[in-house]
Amino acid sequence: MRIRSLSQRAGKSRKSDGAGYSTVVATSLCLVILTSLFFYFAHSLTYEIFIHHEINYCMTKYLSDYYKSDVRIYDIVVVNQTRLYAYLNNTGNVDIRARDFDKMDLILVYTSTTGEFVVAYLRYDDSGLGSDVWYVVESYNDLVSPINPPNGVWNPNESMKVEIKLEKPLNATLSYALVVCTPYGASSILTRGG
Repeated sequence: MRIRSLSQRAGKSRKSDGAGYSTVVATSLCLVILTSLFFYFAHSLTYEIFIHHEINYCMTKYLSDYYKSDVRIYDIVVVNQTRLYAYLNNTGNVDIRARDFDKMDLILVYTSTTGEFVVAYLRYDDSGLGSDVWYVVESYNDLVSPINPPNGVWNPNESMKVEIKLEKPLNATLSYALVVCTPYGASSILTRGG
């Protein structure tokens, strides 16, 4: 009986060795598959991030070129102490709608006839009523969608004459400066006098 039990034990021992071997093979196979999946997904994720980065870079470059806004003040004419004409040119690549003129900044820095230093933040008013306002008098080279506030568009390479009405009289014998800024952030400055 003792021999029999030893042989039975030996057989059980072999079966247990066989089961241990297949567990090791199955575990190894699972680890290989999981590792392969991990590297596959990691590579795919890295590729996706790279593609999104490239798309973002290209779109940013395209939009920054497209929305290249620029403006130039090419002349200021003093009509009297409270009225000026400024001549502006849209030198950028962007249309500026007439209804967005109120988003443009025009600032006149000057010395009044009483000697007071003045920084006038001019607001847009298409009627031209009031003081410290500006409005469009006429436009030049305006062949497409003419400016007729609140309608129309100030297209690239078009010029416009704007009238500025001041509250405090300007001393034109001293230096004064006009700053214009578009809704897209482009700006121009022109200094005259003195």
